[in-house]
Amino acid sequence: MAGGEREPTPPSDETDGSSLRLLPPTDERAVRRRRIAYFMLFRLGVLLVCTALAAVVTWQRATDPAAVAPWEFWSALAVGYASAAYFARRLDRTSRLHRIAVAQTVFDLVLSTAVVQLSGGLLSGFSFLYLLTVLGAAVMGDRRLVLSTAILAGGVYVAFGLAQTIGVWRPLGTTGDSMPWRVAAAEILRTTAALGGVAALSAYLNTQLARSAEEAGHLRNLTGHILRSLDSGVLTATRRGRITYANPAAHAILGLDDLVGLELADVLAGLPSGFGPETRQEIDYMRPDGRRIRLGVACSPLRGENDEPIGVIVHFQDVTELEKMAERLRRSEQLAALGRLTGSAAHEIRNPLAAISGSAQLLARTATDDATRRLTETIRREAERLDHLVADMLAFGVPKPPDLVPIDVAAAVHEVAAMLGQDPLAHEVSITVDAADDLPRVDADPNQLSQVLWNLLRNAAEAAGPGGHVRIRVWAEGDGVGIEIVDDGPGFDGDPAQYFEPFATTKSGGSGFGLAIARRIVEDHSGRIEVDNLDAGGAVTRFWLPRVPSRGGAACRRPSRAPGLRR
Repeated sequence: MAGGEREPTPPSDETDGSSLRLLPPTDERAVRRRRIAYFMLFRLGVLLVCTALAAVVTWQRATDPAAVAPWEFWSALAVGYASAAYFARRLDRTSRLHRIAVAQTVFDLVLSTAVVQLSGGLLSGFSFLYLLTVLGAAVMGDRRLVLSTAILAGGVYVAFGLAQTIGVWRPLGTTGDSMPWRVAAAEILRTTAALGGVAALSAYLNTQLARSAEEAGHLRNLTGHILRSLDSGVLTATRRGRITYANPAAHAILGLDDLVGLELADVLAGLPSGFGPETRQEIDYMRPDGRRIRLGVACSPLRGENDEPIGVIVHFQDVTELEKMAERLRRSEQLAALGRLTGSAAHEIRNPLAAISGSAQLLARTATDDATRRLTETIRREAERLDHLVADMLAFGVPKPPDLVPIDVAAAVHEVAAMLGQDPLAHEVSITVDAADDLPRVDADPNQLSQVLWNLLRNAAEAAGPGGHVRIRVWAEGDGVGIEIVDDGPGFDGDPAQYFEPFATTKSGGSGFGLAIARRIVEDHSGRIEVDNLDAGGAVTRFWLPRVPSRGGAACRRPSRAPGLRR
């Protein structure tokens, strides 16, 4: 459309007869163009009425020598039809709508004057055309155009009327005699009064219309700004579920460029088919980039002017981070409770364990038969396992704050991998390390980093088994360093993330604290860790640690050996 931007029209919902659009654009040119088009249609109707009246009058006065000369009057009507076609064509091709309005108003004034003068002047029955010209100026233009048209129309009518009264001008359809002043004055006064009244009313209504349109435009713009500024996604859909509006946040959250016209059920699967007063729920959504997010969705009816439902409003937010925060809070509460438990119970458990282990060793020295030795060895071994479990519980429930120093992660990985190669558990496991050059150093506690690496590598070696392969990759990622450990074992059973919980293990001798402690240590270092199964078999563990902030002269430290932890 010339002179203004056109917003794509949402597709109509043919099945329920409702075409729903939220906040159509406030385009003053489009509104004014529409008003001019409406008046052109009305003007064409007036021409048709004048044509019919002219035909009747001409037929009735066919025998009257003073009748209207057919060719002049019909020529004026023909010019009117031609002008209607011209202005209608120009309307769609120009953006200068004010010029169109002025030109058509001037032409209407000239045509009205011609028709009046061709049909008797002051005695013409077509004087109302001046009033329609003023109304047309009010519809197409502004207050200034209305008043100017009324003044000009009144002046032209008075001038021709006076000329006709004193005999200077003889309109067609009249005799050459001058009109009585009383009759002329009455006609002039009546017509000019009507023009003045119509002009005043039209100017007032034009001003009120402009003010209302401006206020409505401000309100629409404000509502549009609010919707565009929301961090939450907003969708509207018809009763059949076809999307008709989506704010920018909806596009950003869902990762889709074009939502209008799509089916709501296809975009947000899992929403109920029917909506009551308000429906709230959470659903999983897979973005086109492959990232799965959690959405909190609220649905409510969209009501029309008669308070009848004409569609649905869907308001949603990405609550993935909120759920992660809730999970971290839950884990913090769990850690606090476990810390209180382990802190109070560790001493009470370890003292009896030490006594049991010592007594078993004394019994083993004085045992005279193999059966007694086996039983005492079993007692000693289980007491040692319980002691390790208590140690793991203390490490998890009563954590020590990390002592951060700059560390070369690649050197730390090579060192722990070399230590693991000496472990009998990993003698038949192939271990390869792929570390990028010039890696940034990270801020980490040497002992705690060794705990994480040792635990994850030992878990991977146990999962791979004899003849298996463990691959370690170290690379720079963003503002830190990423470490990936891949094994070709059977992978995790069920949801891999569950093994970050305390006591979660599938190994007969495992404590279930290995991955839980690893995650706590990584998160204490402002890092992140994740585990997953590979499609081709095996499991992968990835964690990331932030790099050392720029500070000259920081020395690089290697991690020290840490005791093994069990998954």
